[in-house]
Amino acid sequence: MKIAKIKKENISYTIFQETDEIGLNPLDYLRCTSFLYIYDMSKRYLQHSFPDDDLLCDAQAKEFARVESLHYVDGLCAQTTLPHVYKDLLSKDLSKKEQVRLLKGTSLTPEQYGLLFLDAGRMGYKLNLYHEELIANQGKEGYPILIEEHTDGDVEYCGETDWTENEMKTLIHQSNRLIARVFVKGDSWHCFYATKKGLAKEEHYSTPHMHYISDKFGLSLEDFVAKFKSGKCPSSEVHIPLLGYHENAANDHSA
Repeated sequence: MKIAKIKKENISYTIFQETDEIGLNPLDYLRCTSFLYIYDMSKRYLQHSFPDDDLLCDAQAKEFARVESLHYVDGLCAQTTLPHVYKDLLSKDLSKKEQVRLLKGTSLTPEQYGLLFLDAGRMGYKLNLYHEELIANQGKEGYPILIEEHTDGDVEYCGETDWTENEMKTLIHQSNRLIARVFVKGDSWHCFYATKKGLAKEEHYSTPHMHYISDKFGLSLEDFVAKFKSGKCPSSEVHIPLLGYHENAANDHSA
């Protein structure tokens, strides 16, 4: 994961940009991502109280994040139950037809999604991460580092640019981001993937959702990754609604 800090006047932005990674321990990934998010938020809070003591803020934020990220993972185990169908999905040798039937009508909360990583790790799966940005207006250079469109339609940005406000809005609305989490064990793999548009309810589906595909769908993992990196996600009839996604997105450390 890459982390970038951007300042505009008196406002500081932190950008968490995940990179492609292969063969991760799912539990370690969950702990690491939760640590980074908690550390950033707690350091920002401490800097309001101790603006002239960055070393103190950094040390206290790291200790707080270390403890809270462990509590977060422990809390998932104590307070959240993963639907049994997902345990069956990862533990049984099912055909494509059986997998599709098993997942039909299921959903996940952000907490259950986090628990999916823990259970996959316990079952011996490794985690592969894949990301792809599909950026509109790629032929034009000099777009801003950061763009935000407010609910009233106003656009705020960071960095020098000669782009117009309408061009920046087009970049936001026509660009897309693909995110895939693949649990791999031997020749068996299970992929949960989402798009920015799908999470924003801009696809032909009424709720934020993920898609599912596996080795039983007639694709090798290499072929899936090649299609994914070309911006062409393989079609999947399995849609998994993410319940409470928008309400929990700011606090979710597992996505």
